[in-house]
Amino acid sequence: MTKSFLRGSVPERTPEQIAIIALQSLLEAREAHIEELEAELDSKAEEASSKLAALSEELGKARLQADELAKTRSNAEDLRMQLSNLTAQHEDLLREHKALTDSRDAAEQRRRIVEDQMQALVRNSTRAVREMESHLQALGETVKLQQQEINSLQMTVKMQCMERVLLQERLALHLQGNART
Repeated sequence: MTKSFLRGSVPERTPEQIAIIALQSLLEAREAHIEELEAELDSKAEEASSKLAALSEELGKARLQADELAKTRSNAEDLRMQLSNLTAQHEDLLREHKALTDSRDAAEQRRRIVEDQMQALVRNSTRAVREMESHLQALGETVKLQQQEINSLQMTVKMQCMERVLLQERLALHLQGNART
């Protein structure tokens, strides 16, 4: 027996062992951070879906009021205000969506495409409000166009959810690959 063993001291670790322990600690911290980010991403995705459903419901209400407006012009100001509120809600949803996608560096290109689509949707909604003021007879058709744009937005959100799932699977495969090495 060696003197160090008899004294009860722990054998010194090699630099490689110290490096392995440090890398394991970093990997565990990274995995915990990824889990936190995934939980936050799930929470924000659910919140965005909920707001999108509420926005769709509000658009349905606006469509009913547009039918009434075709019969009488006295409700034009109320409908203009509701469309303005819907546009503001849509801009809020756009900001939340942008904040959500900014946290995903790997999906930066997809974020730009979605943002361009959403900005086009906002421009179309704004143009629809201006057209309503000068073309009250065409208001029903404008509301139908906005419904189609909301459907497009819903499809975009669904696509992003599927992309998020694919990114999570890629991350899991990448982490499994790192764990093996």
